[in-house]
Amino acid sequence: MQLGNHINTKQEMRQHLALNTDILFSLEVLRLPMQELKELLIQKAYDNPLLDAEEYPSYESTPALPAASDDPEARMLVSAFQNDIFSAGAAGKDVYFAAGCNEQSFVETLYEQLGALKLEDDFLELCRFLCASLDRRGYFTDPPEEIAELLNCPRSYLMRALEQIQRLEPAGVGARGLEECLLLQLQRREKYDEHATKLVESGMDLLASGNIKGIQALLKTDEASAREACNIVRTLNPIPSQGYYTGEARQTIVPDASVEKTAEGFSVAYNRRCLPQLRVNLDYARMIPSLDDSYAKEYLKQSLIEAHRLVKAVEKRESTLTRIVTRMVHLQHKFFEDGLSLDPMTLDTIATELELNISTISRAVNGKYIACAAGTLELKSLFTAGLKGEDGEIISAVTVKRMIKSLVNTENAAKPMSDEAIRNALKSAKMNISRRTVAKYREEMGIPASLSRKRA
Repeated sequence: MQLGNHINTKQEMRQHLALNTDILFSLEVLRLPMQELKELLIQKAYDNPLLDAEEYPSYESTPALPAASDDPEARMLVSAFQNDIFSAGAAGKDVYFAAGCNEQSFVETLYEQLGALKLEDDFLELCRFLCASLDRRGYFTDPPEEIAELLNCPRSYLMRALEQIQRLEPAGVGARGLEECLLLQLQRREKYDEHATKLVESGMDLLASGNIKGIQALLKTDEASAREACNIVRTLNPIPSQGYYTGEARQTIVPDASVEKTAEGFSVAYNRRCLPQLRVNLDYARMIPSLDDSYAKEYLKQSLIEAHRLVKAVEKRESTLTRIVTRMVHLQHKFFEDGLSLDPMTLDTIATELELNISTISRAVNGKYIACAAGTLELKSLFTAGLKGEDGEIISAVTVKRMIKSLVNTENAAKPMSDEAIRNALKSAKMNISRRTVAKYREEMGIPASLSRKRA
């Protein structure tokens, strides 16, 4: 009975992941910055005989063409072949990519390791998706519950895939934070060190401040053992991707959209002219049913499915980003008026208002830019948390940071303000925040601690 249930669950999962290949692919296309997407589309059109890509006409008078995925004949052919492709096991092929990159990237090294393992296709597909979701450090920062909900996938299955990634090299990859990153590395050491493990779990603040007496008390050991634990932790790597190519050095900034003021308010225009126009090559598609060569027939079927999937994903990216940017502009209209006034706005705010998963919003805005009167801005720069002032009014974190920077710029260089002194000054201005929050904002702005700022 248990074996039968296991087999049924396994079959349901395979069906589910096959049906969600389009979702996984769309999320990957959504994640890419505009320049990387352009390079990807050009490469895909070169590789796929069923996909044509042409430069977008530069003149404004060009009439709008119908969406490529709306072609009724292409839809009919795709529908006719789709079940065959999925049953042939081709649905998960070529879903993930590192666009236009000649150097092997950090994520590609993970793909290579996964490919060397004997993993089932559906599980491999999910692992590759999670690898593509890692941040620049190699951390997995998306809440597992949200990703599981987004993919309509059991959380336990997703966590099993994440654990598989955490067994790859370099040690620490796939961690959900600094503590887990260091613990994953300690677990791979030949000899388990209880003191180093406890120091990572409970004493990182003590280690950062060099409080050896506090570390001794925490570990309940002598000074020599405490220092040995500190030395072990200091040998660990807090950034697993360090030393690997991540694409940052070659990034070309191309705005995904532009914002212009009109008589009615502000308009948002997606920068589709940066991308090639995609079309499914119907001449080749019509040949498929009459082909006698089974290999060529299967190859063109798969190419048609992949071409249509890519076209739909690009169109979905445009509609999703346009919705998000339009809502952001609406909520931050004062900023687009004066270039200064940012109101509190979080990823969760946009996700709730647009009824989208917060992980989708995160992928959509990460690494994306817009062009407006204030210049070319990173979308993430428009998000800011809100703090409640003493009078109950919500104050943006950007406003608080500006105040901290102003206080530091005007302080006595011989006697710089401590974080506690800054906190008291903010409190006098009806900004009641903790000393820890002051330290956090100061570090985010690259302002050293008071001892380091002191000048004679």
